[in-house]
Amino acid sequence: MSPGAGSGAMVVVRGEADGPPTETTTMMTAKPPKAYPSLHLAIVREMERQGLTQTALAERSGIDRTIVNRYVNGAHDTSGENIDAMLRALKIKIRPHMAK
Repeated sequence: MSPGAGSGAMVVVRGEADGPPTETTTMMTAKPPKAYPSLHLAIVREMERQGLTQTALAERSGIDRTIVNRYVNGAHDTSGENIDAMLRALKIKIRPHMAK
């Protein structure tokens, strides 16, 4: 885990149009913004999986493209409202991962 990254993992549940939700556990591999590091990674990975550009995510989420760009590139944290809008635009549902 990189310095500054959150401790632990998060379970990400993706909505699939053609089947049940799929579940993956994400771990940090690069230094994200300081706030919500696991959410940052989930957003970036889902953008890549869906083949979405930052412009497309900005349009879907109703967020200014420069805000999306700064957040995705790890240059700037963003508000919880913006993160929520990006998660909804990508159809990512989250739940905390409780260690056993």
